[in-house]
Amino acid sequence: MGVSTEITYYMNRIFRIVVPVLLVIAFLVAVAWAICAPDFEPAITSLALLASLIAIFADRWINLRERRKEFLRVLAHEMYLNIGVIKGLQEAKKEENIKTPHVYPRFYTTSLTSVISSGIFTGQEDKKLWKLMNVWLQLSTDFNNRLNISEIRVLSNPANAKAFNKKITEGKVAVKTISAFQKLLDLIMTNYKRESEIDYDTVLFEAE
Repeated sequence: MGVSTEITYYMNRIFRIVVPVLLVIAFLVAVAWAICAPDFEPAITSLALLASLIAIFADRWINLRERRKEFLRVLAHEMYLNIGVIKGLQEAKKEENIKTPHVYPRFYTTSLTSVISSGIFTGQEDKKLWKLMNVWLQLSTDFNNRLNISEIRVLSNPANAKAFNKKITEGKVAVKTISAFQKLLDLIMTNYKRESEIDYDTVLFEAE
């Protein structure tokens, strides 16, 4: 993060805190003014400040909902892409006479990393989602790294292609990784489908 970007970030944070605080103080002063000297002007001032406060918090609430929806939809799309990766592994699992190096599909994690980095799903209501996302990121990254190492070893010794294919497609690591993926996918498609407006019945997840 550059210096100017960092300054802008902290200025925005301060602005988001200071402005509502000043409005609250001004509103309380206006209310006290209206109580001490009941008149049209202090009443209008109080209402205007109250409307400003409501507008600020309503806008933040709406923006938060839109951001959550956007992140959930991006994550759901990446999960859909990873369904294709799992199908590719299942197809490789059926191959019995592998005698040459095999290139396996990698899991997609770019969007997942962005969603986690946003910190938008760190609240208590998203505790399970947060945990499953981090577990899936760790296992999928580890699985991709294992693929890189395995393919290099097979390139140097093609005779082991069949043995490595078995370990890669149906070993303990593969089973654990796919299980973690399915748990996260099920949670997103059930608990968050109203928020994201994506579920198994949408076009995205229709059978090909």
